Amino acid sequence: MLGTWQPVMGHLEPGETAADGMWREVHEETGLGRADAVNAWALEQVHPYFIAETDEIVLSPRFAVETAPAWEPTLNHEHDDARWIPIEEAADRFLWPGQHAAIAELRSMLESPDRADALRLP
Repeated sequence: MLGTWQPVMGHLEPGETAADGMWREVHEETGLGRADAVNAWALEQVHPYFIAETDEIVLSPRFAVETAPAWEPTLNHEHDDARWIPIEEAADRFLWPGQHAAIAELRSMLESPDRADALRLP
């Protein structure tokens, strides 16, 4: 939604794995390709949410991607701005409890190298 802080979000295409869908959505929305990424992780928490218009409960896996310090996004029409902020400020930018939980999990994972290694995508 333009004018609000949103992470990269999307849906899976038929036959697509969750990780492949994450890479596709990240590339579509920011221009980041796998070759540009330093690391990527599948976070442990899966967030359920309800879509009233289709009467569906969706389970949303969470991912995190690390880029090189000099990398800058090329945004698509779904986003109108981007900026780098310290992780300590990230939760304050988002509206939804699931987004706050994902930031807390990311911070916790990054503070534990063994856990980060276990959750790293190949």
